[in-house]
Amino acid sequence: MNPGDVLADLLAVIRNQFYADSPKAFFQQRDALVLCLTRPAQWFSDRGICFPPARYTRLLQDILQTIKRHGATGEIRWFPGYLGKAVEQYLIHNGDDLYREAKGARNLAEVALSKLKPTDAQADVTAPLAEARRILLSARKKPVRKAHAPALQPPLPGL
Repeated sequence: MNPGDVLADLLAVIRNQFYADSPKAFFQQRDALVLCLTRPAQWFSDRGICFPPARYTRLLQDILQTIKRHGATGEIRWFPGYLGKAVEQYLIHNGDDLYREAKGARNLAEVALSKLKPTDAQADVTAPLAEARRILLSARKKPVRKAHAPALQPPLPGL
């Protein structure tokens, strides 16, 4: 499973569970959703840890299931903002446990063994997803500043 597959699977889950009635809104908010889904990858990358694709997907599916179960989904007006806050809170509350899990022998062995497999699946989706997040953030529109109006007073002579 490569990083594109991970994102496609997670976006399909979000679309089916939270945007079933409004596909147009899903496509309008897709980039913001991708930023939310790649936030953990940046967090992991900043700490030098990685997870295999299956674990990364399971982590985000747990967050989505928690939102579905306990969130007031009918009252959410901007789902990417809600999802981003949920991901952020999850990382704050479970970050130490995730770090210990990633640095544990079992995870390191799983990542190392998956690197040895002769498949097209990547052992670590953290780095590519973190890079995708950086690219998306750099491509976002920056506010356009209006040019200042010319001064009402003419410049002083001789300057």
